[in-house]
Amino acid sequence: MFHENNKLGFYLASREFEDWELKILMDAIAGARFLDSKNTKLILNKLYNLSSKEGSKILKMVSPIFNSNKSSVSLIKIYIDKILSAIKNEKQVSFKYIYYNVDLKLEYKHCNYVVNPYSLIWRNESYYLIGNTEPYTNLSFYRLDRIRNLEITDKTLKSFRKTFRNSVNFEISEYIKKTIFNYGGNQIFLVLKIEEFMLIHIMDYFGIDIDIIAKNSKNCKVRIKTSESEGLYYWLLQYSDNVEVIEPIFVREKFIKKLKNIILKYK
Repeated sequence: MFHENNKLGFYLASREFEDWELKILMDAIAGARFLDSKNTKLILNKLYNLSSKEGSKILKMVSPIFNSNKSSVSLIKIYIDKILSAIKNEKQVSFKYIYYNVDLKLEYKHCNYVVNPYSLIWRNESYYLIGNTEPYTNLSFYRLDRIRNLEITDKTLKSFRKTFRNSVNFEISEYIKKTIFNYGGNQIFLVLKIEEFMLIHIMDYFGIDIDIIAKNSKNCKVRIKTSESEGLYYWLLQYSDNVEVIEPIFVREKFIKKLKNIILKYK
């Protein structure tokens, strides 16, 4: 802006980001496991430069130590760019997916994935592509740091609205809300009998959109709208001492079977 006294020239009236906003962004970048150390430093330096000289000095003093579990793969930024370009140009993407074998060496899964890309999200310290693989009509998560040889194909992106009958943002937000540990499944109403102290843990994971349908001085019953998947059973196992599945009956029976199988392993 011009100074009131034009002879004094210009001055900076305000900055795009306040220092507390930059600190949050810097902590997120520093803690992101999917970014390698080189790109972490590059992005942090750009964020430092958005502050004043004094602000940058303070931010550097309180900057976090890099996550020791940083990715050694520098392909993430390339893949994000490619996926954004594919979505913009309404094209499918293809890629290989990797896993570790018993010799702790990376191997490719046998199939080549061809996916309709719809969204990118950062969840549980990893970046994920959310898309649909033909001929299926569901959505799936694909972790970017496990993707290799990602390419944009000539095939036209399948219309999200025609497949799922909702806008992209609505359907994906609902899908993410109901997935547990990134496992999707059929929608259910889960009824749990819990001790009162467990409410905070349930709300931390499932949000406040739950119903308390019965309560007494010792425990209560809650109803949760979620998905029946392996992720649900992983979550239940974490709190099996303090949670009892009441409904649906088939979920209760499946969970009991899993618990019995676990006990057998220790006999």
